[in-house]
Amino acid sequence: AEATVTVTANEETQIRTAKVTFTAGEQTVNVTVTQAGKEAPVDELTPEKTQVDFTAEGGEEVVKVTATATFTAASSESWLTATAAEGKVTLNAAANTAEARTAKVTLTMGEKTAEITVNQAAPKVISYEDYIGTWTVSSSALEGNYTIVIAQKVAGESYTVAGWGKSVVATDAKYAFTMKYIPDQHAVAIYTEQDLGTYTDSDGIVYPVHLTGLIPSTGGKFSYVTTANPETSACMAGILNGDKVEWVGQEVSLSGGTKATYLGFCYFIENAEGGYLNFTVDFPFAQNPVMTKVSSNSASINAAVNGSEVAQSAVEAVAE
Repeated sequence: AEATVTVTANEETQIRTAKVTFTAGEQTVNVTVTQAGKEAPVDELTPEKTQVDFTAEGGEEVVKVTATATFTAASSESWLTATAAEGKVTLNAAANTAEARTAKVTLTMGEKTAEITVNQAAPKVISYEDYIGTWTVSSSALEGNYTIVIAQKVAGESYTVAGWGKSVVATDAKYAFTMKYIPDQHAVAIYTEQDLGTYTDSDGIVYPVHLTGLIPSTGGKFSYVTTANPETSACMAGILNGDKVEWVGQEVSLSGGTKATYLGFCYFIENAEGGYLNFTVDFPFAQNPVMTKVSSNSASINAAVNGSEVAQSAVEAVAE
């Protein structure tokens, strides 16, 4: 004879036993039945990655986390925040302006922990070479952009800039002006009153060519500023940030003790009386301009003749 013993599933983790008694007439037999307990669940807290790298600009990254229960996240450094949510942790790194740095993010679930190492690079050190190449120049005052080429003039010290404007002189590399590199600040500056040779118009009249800074004047007009010390008179300065240079007008002291801030600069030619004339196609000029790098190619610009019409400028001499 045979007997069947049926047991239900053990939902507990403990082992359990039962006694089964078989009886046949006067005889009895006791059988002990032992059932294993349910396998205890294993706590899991596993981030998808254990290292995250940020650039110096900072930003946000979401890391998936496999967790069998609710967990928390904590960062070891103030520049990095870590926010836990179901199935993920969100990391936010602030911009880094100093040396490369590292933080630890600790995930905690009960007594179980996991760690993510977060590295952030130092900002790129801007070099002289970073400014060489082809750029576009934009300004809220312009319709469209200029395409300019910046090339080496004196290595580590200065550049030539061609194409800033639309006139026959602005688009001719022969009249490229000088931009200086400021090595201790990794910045660049453009100085006013640059003498750039001569221009001969269609009537054979020869004019000295200047690059000169402009400041606001009355009635929505502008004034150019002449100076006896052009080598120390920067009109605009800027520093590369990503792929852009936002030019900042520099302050200038005028006669009478007043001060003004440059808005930009423009090509001028000088007539026989010492007056400055501008090419009509170069106005409006690029006020508070922004340069955006297109490539590191500094091939020469081909001269684009926009006509030789010269009009009396709407600006007036202000100070020396």
